[in-house]
Amino acid sequence: MQIAQYENIKANYKKGSFVRVVIQSPAKTLVAAKKAGHNIQKRIELTTRLGCQYSHLAETIANGGVVGKEDYAKRLDDFGLYANKKDGTLYLQFANIPKNGNVKTTYIMDNEVVDKVKVEPYLQKSTSRGRTSTIRVKLDNIISITNKAL
Repeated sequence: MQIAQYENIKANYKKGSFVRVVIQSPAKTLVAAKKAGHNIQKRIELTTRLGCQYSHLAETIANGGVVGKEDYAKRLDDFGLYANKKDGTLYLQFANIPKNGNVKTTYIMDNEVVDKVKVEPYLQKSTSRGRTSTIRVKLDNIISITNKAL
């Protein structure tokens, strides 16, 4: 997603809107994937909230107003756009919703959609730290943001 597309979304959605987001980024792979010459991407579709007032989230209140790792990024607007303080990478922050937001994960190996079973030998083990109130996604990794559609 480019900054112009973000500005369009910002103009057309109210703060707190439920949206369907599609994100695609390189999967966290083992060295074996590179040695085998595989390019593995992970595409995630989820329903989330955009432009929320994060001060109302329980985690925010519990952490004294800080959500996530705010130390690495500077907030640029009141809609959830952040910039990495070191390299200027842009991120968009979303509020997670209960019941995992109808998350659908797809793996793409060498430009072909494949079952997780096929890519699993090449993936790093998950180091999930549990569900947080918010997520930040690189603006470049966002494929689309549309009205909530489950």
